[in-house]
Amino acid sequence: MKAYVFDLERSAKGLRLNRIFHGLINEEKRNLFMKDPEKAMQNLSEEEKAMVKALDWRALMDCGARFFCLEKLAGVRGV
Repeated sequence: MKAYVFDLERSAKGLRLNRIFHGLINEEKRNLFMKDPEKAMQNLSEEEKAMVKALDWRALMDCGARFFCLEKLAGVRGV
């Protein structure tokens, strides 16, 4: 397993993911994500959407998702 270093480059790469995940603290956005995930993820690339749908935690982290934002996704998905 490689080291996980959250640097500026990774932060910029994961900005869209982190915005979506952090938004899940908002009840309205959380409900939208559960009801219509495609609409909730409309600003993500197809690759990012696939990672979210598969709950591919390592790929999401490699793509710049922050741990604290990933835990928001985990909570919504019941993981």
